[in-house]
Amino acid sequence: LKDGMSAHFECRVTPTNDPKLKVEWKFNGQPMPNSSRIKTVSDFGFVMLDIAGTDSKDSGEYICTATNKFGSDTTRAILRCEGSGGVFYDSIHPESLSKIKSLEIDERAA
Repeated sequence: LKDGMSAHFECRVTPTNDPKLKVEWKFNGQPMPNSSRIKTVSDFGFVMLDIAGTDSKDSGEYICTATNKFGSDTTRAILRCEGSGGVFYDSIHPESLSKIKSLEIDERAA
């Protein structure tokens, strides 16, 4: 994915009516970090992970594990994000940047 795009992962688990079924997502083997960009759903056998506004730090392995009294099962996916993450230093209005510089020079001269 390119930076800024959304990622969506989903899977199905059974039995759908098991109240003790536990679903856990991990990122690179660690519990998913808390973030307003990340949303998880686990309802009626439908399991989903959405990541809004991805960037290169979101690249890695996403693991979903479902566990109940009969055991556990895991599925994995790899996400690769690329692009220009972080702070943008290029101006979308280069003429404005030159005007700001000239105002700063005028201010120092005064």
